[in-house]
Amino acid sequence: MTLRVFELASSVLGSFDLRTEASHVMSDLAARFDENVYLVVPDGARAMCLDLIESSRPVRVMSLSVGRSLPLFIGGAPLALLAELEDTSLPKVLATGPLSTPLGDEVTEEELRSVLVQTRKRGYAISLEDVTPGVAALGACIFDRSGRPVAALSFGGFIANFAQPRLTELADALVEGALTISKRLGFQSTH
Repeated sequence: MTLRVFELASSVLGSFDLRTEASHVMSDLAARFDENVYLVVPDGARAMCLDLIESSRPVRVMSLSVGRSLPLFIGGAPLALLAELEDTSLPKVLATGPLSTPLGDEVTEEELRSVLVQTRKRGYAISLEDVTPGVAALGACIFDRSGRPVAALSFGGFIANFAQPRLTELADALVEGALTISKRLGFQSTH
C-alpha cells in the first residue's frame, strides 16, 4: 500500500481502518458474484482505489488498481461519491477544465448533474463503458457515523455480465454491502 493511499485511509476514518471494516463484505461479494470489487475514497476531484479483490476470470478488466485514481465524474464508485458530495466536490471537478472520458467523450455539466440526480434516486451509480470499452461498473456510497460519505464500494466487470436481471441482483447486493460497512463505521440508517 502506497503512503498516499495509507494517508487517505487514515484521514477518512481516523482510528478506524476502513480496509479492515470493508474486507469481509468485499470478500463475500467477490465470492458470490466473481466480479472485481473495489473500495474507493474521495481525493479532491478524483477517487482513489484503496483496496481491490479481483475476479477469478482469466481475462482481466482492470481499469483501476490500488493506489490509482479516476476523476470523480466517471466510473461506478467515483460517480457514487460525487452524487453524495455534489455540493463540495462538483465545483472541484468542473474547475479541472473540460470534462472528457478516457475514450474521448465530452461530458457537459448538465449531463453530469442529471447522472448525479439519477444516481441519488436509485441509490447507486451505473457506469457503462465510460472508462474502458466493454466494461461496466456499479458503485454505492459508504457513510461514517455522522452520515458523511467517506468511501464507495464498487463492482466492475464485462458489460455483458451487467445485463438485467443480474444488474439488479448486483446492485442490491452492493447497496446492502455498502450499508453493512457503513453500520460498522457507526452509521445509523434511517430506513
